[in-house]
Amino acid sequence: NDPAFRGPLGRFDRLTFEAVLRENGFNEQSYVEARRRDLARGQLLHSLGIIARAPDLAVQAIYRKQLERRTLSILTVPHGRFADGPPPGEDQIVQFHREQASRFTSPEYRRLSYALIRPADAAPGIAVGEADIEAEFEARRAEFEAAETREIWQIVADEAKVREAAKRLAEGGDFLAVAKEVAGQDEAAVKLGTLARGRLPQELAAAAFALAEGAVSDAIKSPLGWHLVRVAKINPGSTARLADVHDRLKADLQRQRAAGAIAEQGNRIEDAVAAGQSLKEVANTFGLRHGEIAAVDASGRGPDGQVIESAASEPELLRRGFAQESGEEPRLHELAEGGLLLVKVEEVMPSGLRPLADVRGQVVAAIVEQRRAEAAGKRAEELAERARKGEALTDLLSGEVADVSELKPLTRAELSAEGRVATRLLEPIYLAPLGSVVTGLNATGDVSVVVRVNAIEPRDPASDPAGVARFAEAVAGSMVEDMVQQYRAAMEKQASVSVDRQRLDNLLDLQR
Repeated sequence: NDPAFRGPLGRFDRLTFEAVLRENGFNEQSYVEARRRDLARGQLLHSLGIIARAPDLAVQAIYRKQLERRTLSILTVPHGRFADGPPPGEDQIVQFHREQASRFTSPEYRRLSYALIRPADAAPGIAVGEADIEAEFEARRAEFEAAETREIWQIVADEAKVREAAKRLAEGGDFLAVAKEVAGQDEAAVKLGTLARGRLPQELAAAAFALAEGAVSDAIKSPLGWHLVRVAKINPGSTARLADVHDRLKADLQRQRAAGAIAEQGNRIEDAVAAGQSLKEVANTFGLRHGEIAAVDASGRGPDGQVIESAASEPELLRRGFAQESGEEPRLHELAEGGLLLVKVEEVMPSGLRPLADVRGQVVAAIVEQRRAEAAGKRAEELAERARKGEALTDLLSGEVADVSELKPLTRAELSAEGRVATRLLEPIYLAPLGSVVTGLNATGDVSVVVRVNAIEPRDPASDPAGVARFAEAVAGSMVEDMVQQYRAAMEKQASVSVDRQRLDNLLDLQR
């Protein structure tokens, strides 16, 4: 009954069903399993008495809040326009470094060694015969060829109406107008879309794919009724030549065979590690790439803040390296594309406050920026006070390090997307009465702002039943999710659920 699986004639269509599943990364089995999980979840919600209906008053209040528009004037005072001031003294630097320790604390770093091989590493040495490439081409020919498609319009009705429509079209009538007048079909019902031959019933396909572009068929009888078909556009298909994809097919076969050869080595590699061979010895024996990273954090950066290429290019190396304990024997991990990875944590360097000598420049820069922010904030408050006494924001600009922008009416979400004010400032702005002045920062925190509310455009839920219905659906969904999470948390607490991370990682390894 899912509308997404309906074909050109408005009924369930197997070809449409399979195409939609492919486009969304499902096969039929995985889709059925997902639907079963959805049904089980629905039964659970029903048994808990959770009804997905939000209270009308709550929906209307949220609707008004989210869709109310306000016209604003914003005066901006960039922090960078203020002077640095005198250089900070040593005592001030030391105190700032101590009081703002979290800003100058290094993350945990780890020293990692690893051995790695991917199919791409081994593929160039794999021999592939021409006969194998030709066989692969034949097996995958459809992948390289595009079937002819046609944009199809149709009128479907009983025989008398279809023949009447054909007569009017022969007299020069417009297809869409005739469909509306004779068969009561609107444009959406007439235009079936761009389809390949296999997406149409046999009788319609034979006629539609015999017509020239712009031509209209004679009346066609099918098991579903009578039809007139018009071909609005023809998209020619394309054929493939082996020469055009030869190198690609060869590379694909090399990678496939390399992945198979690598997988066969897995047990022998594990045996070598268990026998006490070092990662370097294992790498030399089995042709793996060996490497070491002296210090890297979980984001792939070194102590200097720069990205470490060998870590950034191998996200699985980082993930595994930060999941293992220091000194733990290396474990073999299968990579998604068929490679193998061994990681060992050689050393863990705990998070800690960086020595002042290492971050002195950053501390001084932070002090200067704080001074600028304080000066800009103070000036913004002074200007805001004048604005509250009735002065227009534009009248405050004379001799000031500031600018004024007039904004069109915006909702909360639209103002947030503009980035002109920090998220925490949205609520004060949209709660302030008409004419009020609000102060704060922009989204990046480097500009102080003075905001005046010039106009308020409320939204009446009664004028937009469809919009209110969409809000009601969204609110109900959020309520259900909250209830499910509360239920889950209660069940986990009652059952004393805990997670054995090591076992979970092992299970995930087996499933990959």
